[in-house]
Amino acid sequence: MAAGDSPPEGGQRGDGEDGIDKIVGVVAASIKGGSFVKASLGGNTAKNSELKNVFFRPVKLKRGIFVQALYRYKTNDQVKNHPLPEAGDVVRGLLVGEEFQQASVFTTEGDYSLSVKKGEHVVAKAPGPPQFAEVVIEGNDRKKNVPVEAASDFLQELGVSNKEGKPRPGMQDKLRQIQKFVSIVDGLVDSAGLKEGGSNREEGRPLKVVDMGCGKGYLTFATHSHLSKSRGVSLRTEGIELRKDLVEKTNAIARKVNMGPKGDDDRSGLVFREGYISEHSDRFKEEGLDVLIALHACDTATDDAIMCGIEAGASVIVVAPCCHKQVRRQIEASKGGQKNGVLQDMFRHGILRSKKIPEFSMLHIPANKT
Repeated sequence: MAAGDSPPEGGQRGDGEDGIDKIVGVVAASIKGGSFVKASLGGNTAKNSELKNVFFRPVKLKRGIFVQALYRYKTNDQVKNHPLPEAGDVVRGLLVGEEFQQASVFTTEGDYSLSVKKGEHVVAKAPGPPQFAEVVIEGNDRKKNVPVEAASDFLQELGVSNKEGKPRPGMQDKLRQIQKFVSIVDGLVDSAGLKEGGSNREEGRPLKVVDMGCGKGYLTFATHSHLSKSRGVSLRTEGIELRKDLVEKTNAIARKVNMGPKGDDDRSGLVFREGYISEHSDRFKEEGLDVLIALHACDTATDDAIMCGIEAGASVIVVAPCCHKQVRRQIEASKGGQKNGVLQDMFRHGILRSKKIPEFSMLHIPANKT
């Protein structure tokens, strides 16, 4: 079928490569007519091939409109941009050379599929209206769907990114950490039944998130920003930090970016408080909280945070322990790590006495409501 011919209506069976000719014709005709939305190939049966799928979409580059192909291999992805007139031949080569058994083509005129039945290629048009009513041609650098925008004002104030949404020198890893952490917390909030604001809190109390040992507040700001926008409920986030200068700085930033409480009677918003975790435990036990976070809280502060979360009835507790200086003092006092001590082999290297004992990955501890 030539590029300008009409695409097939209903199921059509062909011998040899006739079915392939038909689906290639659909691709070529839709590209020429401006109705091509996207296409995909799957079910590769070629021996010794690591290519699993290929996905096609139109993209706008500086040189004009192209068809971008994402080649998905077992271990990596590769992207190639093909001129519009060549797209049909690229699809044909993959169907024949790579022996793909399935293809889907979406256009604004209809949706088409290719499958192999009894050794023959069958092309069918889906009944009803097409899935896509218009063609959206995005740039090659289309925006990623992330929980926290890199250009967020609080990230700029914290020195993570600039006004263009680019990470500042040395902050690329920190930005990735923030994005990943917020995604994890968001999933835990959903799994704990807090998605629509439901929890064990008394009526009228905002959803409460507490970050203990919050430091500079990177994750505290990001978590509050995302949850306050995605939950659709009143949210109170508190960061607990021992260093007074950091508390003053983070509170100033919260006010500057309009995240802080709106007044003395406002029980929502983001606020940072100075002190040890143990100094705030009774208050949280009385007020209640829903999500407790404690990442790398020094010494036994992680243990204090876990106990506080349990006593306060938290639905989600997320912790990653830090160094245990108190444990190290006990090891040294007992001489267990010295020569002929019971732990001499374990603690003969100083780094093992200083670092995490034991080392944990991030934990999610759902509180026992009974």
